[in-house]
Amino acid sequence: MRYSEAHKRAIVKKTIEADGKGLDLIARENGIHPATLGRWMRKFRNGTLEDDGSDGIQPSCRNTREKLMLFLESKTLVPEPRGEWLRYHGLHTEHLRLWEQGLKSAEPWERS
Repeated sequence: MRYSEAHKRAIVKKTIEADGKGLDLIARENGIHPATLGRWMRKFRNGTLEDDGSDGIQPSCRNTREKLMLFLESKTLVPEPRGEWLRYHGLHTEHLRLWEQGLKSAEPWERS
């Protein structure tokens, strides 16, 4: 499978920001082979991983935590810069509506 340069950069960024998670675990979480991620990391360090200005992660590839964080962040934005923010994250307002519906229909947390 071929990945966009933006997607590769996004996974490399996750790896760099992983705070102690190993490369193997990050690769497994993202459905890629560790050797592939290793190559992407080398390209990043060499400056040969191109940058198109987006975070490169497809909405369908985001995990629940990422969706929640992006949804919450979107609620802090005023309308004017929101379009640029959506483009940067590869989202449409419809993604945010769907994620909100998912949150509303989720089972409530148990109280301890």
